[in-house]
Amino acid sequence: MQTSHPKYILMAIFLVLISSCSNMSLSPRPSARLLFYALPSNNQNKENSCVTALFEYRHAGTGQRLYSTERQLQKRDWIRTEKPLCLVWKAPSEELLIDSKAKPVFRQ
Repeated sequence: MQTSHPKYILMAIFLVLISSCSNMSLSPRPSARLLFYALPSNNQNKENSCVTALFEYRHAGTGQRLYSTERQLQKRDWIRTEKPLCLVWKAPSEELLIDSKAKPVFRQ
């Protein structure tokens, strides 16, 4: 599933339960829940320093999946997919600042 943005094509990333494990998926399934939107990993806009690759890792022994923006995960027995799943926006700062009174603005 894709949506358009004035400058980018965004793709939907879904949360899917497989064998009681949470996994991310690019395609919706009946049990899937929309998790977030991301840029395709083949995005040609390389000058955007605000995005980074999101990789899928699988544990060699259990098959469990883990998702990380780290290119080299420093955990034993985790194997990274060759290509990233997608591109995601980097966290804006070290501290998470939340405005509890913020509300969406609807344009007329």
